[in-house]
Amino acid sequence: MIVRPNILIIILSFFVALPFCGQQELSQLPIGKSEIKQKGAFKDVMVSKENILYMNLPSITKGLSTKSGSGDNGNLVSLESLLDRGRMEELDFNHRHITQIPFIEVKSDLDVSVQDSLNPVIRPEDITIVKKYLLEVIDTAANKVRTYIAALIPSKAYLDLYGADSFNYLDKGGFMGIVLYSNLDGSCRNVCFYRGGPIRLGDVIDPGQIASYSRVKVISLVRKSPEKSSSSSDGIYRGEVVGRVCVAEVESRLHLNGHR
Repeated sequence: MIVRPNILIIILSFFVALPFCGQQELSQLPIGKSEIKQKGAFKDVMVSKENILYMNLPSITKGLSTKSGSGDNGNLVSLESLLDRGRMEELDFNHRHITQIPFIEVKSDLDVSVQDSLNPVIRPEDITIVKKYLLEVIDTAANKVRTYIAALIPSKAYLDLYGADSFNYLDKGGFMGIVLYSNLDGSCRNVCFYRGGPIRLGDVIDPGQIASYSRVKVISLVRKSPEKSSSSSDGIYRGEVVGRVCVAEVESRLHLNGHR
């Protein structure tokens, strides 16, 4: 049985982690030019509508991710069109104003699985979900604005126990899983691991490096098979793996008492 840890500890560790989990800054805008609340502000950011991880995986997107609005490929849509602005939320904490806008939840023929190895056989119990958010973090003390994407991937055990409505980016108390941080064009910023304690930092690694890390997760995108049921009595998931990303936990730089 999973016991949810102290909510205050998780909230504190989240805000301690912010400087690390958003460390690759985009262009730093004056606070007066904050864009996230302006409807239509991201209409020229073109991304692949099929990319449920919001990362550049060539096997999925064929490299289609650009800041230019000139793309004419049918697989590209504007980032603005993916946002559920009616569910925008804000939070102030420690000289930071954080705004999150969730992505619109749509049906997809892609599933996501999380495994501990490059196992070619995906089981139904490996299948989980992804919840994505556009984030803006305004550091009022430093007069900086950071804008990026967070894709939250809960562990299957957490999802089964608490459900998809038990967390969002601003409310991750007790969350167990992986958060992938991306720039607006889909390039990776950072990876963070959550498992009921201080946040652990991670890296995207080459599959050939798996043996060099003690904790590895393999995130696979699987296209559902239209001919067969997604699951079977033999415990094998029916679908085609069309993209993978390997992430590994690195030595933690975060501690509630005397970090760094």
